Amino acid sequence: METSSLAAHRHLLLNRRMDLKLTDIIARVERDRMDAQELDSELTHDQGGEKTGVPLYCPRFSDRAARQDCRRFAGYAVFRFATSQRQGEAASGSSPFAKALGLEAGSKMKLLRDPLGRPIPRLYFDIDELNRECEQIVTNFMERHSSGFSLPVPTDDIIRMIEMEADDLDMYADLPEELDGYTDFFFERKPRVRIAKRLSDPRYENRLRMTLSHEFGHVRFHAPLWRDGRVERNRRPAEPCWTCNRDTIVTAPENDWMEWQAAYIGGALLMPRGPIRHLMREMTVRGATESAVGADSDLAQAAILRVTRQCRVSQQAARVRLVKLGLLGPS
Repeated sequence: METSSLAAHRHLLLNRRMDLKLTDIIARVERDRMDAQELDSELTHDQGGEKTGVPLYCPRFSDRAARQDCRRFAGYAVFRFATSQRQGEAASGSSPFAKALGLEAGSKMKLLRDPLGRPIPRLYFDIDELNRECEQIVTNFMERHSSGFSLPVPTDDIIRMIEMEADDLDMYADLPEELDGYTDFFFERKPRVRIAKRLSDPRYENRLRMTLSHEFGHVRFHAPLWRDGRVERNRRPAEPCWTCNRDTIVTAPENDWMEWQAAYIGGALLMPRGPIRHLMREMTVRGATESAVGADSDLAQAAILRVTRQCRVSQQAARVRLVKLGLLGPS
């Protein structure tokens, strides 16, 4: 009986703590909502009643504990760019960011609060849409500026794609050993890209191609966020910079959305989903299987080598791409 009473008492205390914690979370979010409304009002007054790039609802989550407690709310911190748009439709095909990225109407792209505190909104893409956009970008470019699409994507075409989107591209930058490339983002002009001089050595051709594709991801998809980052005027550094070391060129932690997206885009440009699926379909038919190929099977090794040769990428990049497309089982 005593044990049952003690258990009930502990359960009551736990419920009270949870109620207090939830109350604290709700109060914190409500304060941030009111702050956002106040900022919304001030900026609307400053811009003569026209709201452009104003946060509709934007919790600050300024300390780590608050971010952990409120992470479920952070997923709903969206931005809007016109007074007629409803919450959640921030990045439709008619929004400024969507137009800057060349996206069609109906895009599922969203703009969320950056979890790492950068003075830009976080760009969210549905994976299917990201694959589709990357394949369309490289296909359209090669059809217009080359003799048509084929694999491997020429290195010169990747360079020209960057040059069309960036203010400057330095292919022979004197960078530290741990850096393969980086992109400078600016609020008032196009970005500047630097690629390590050592990658010009023919022995590092595959690494050069992946680094260029990775930086193109930053230039094409992320630079517009900095150039149109009006919602964070008071936090602008004089010259923001983003660096990419070799450990994050092919893979990157998912909590750093910019690096993760750039790494994914790099693979999607050099190894577009459609052609890679076709390649694997040919191989799996011969191997008499319709499911994802086992990571350590002979067929998997053959697929990795074929993608490596046909797309001129490293074996690591080929393996990562096949796994992300669900064509190869994880190791």
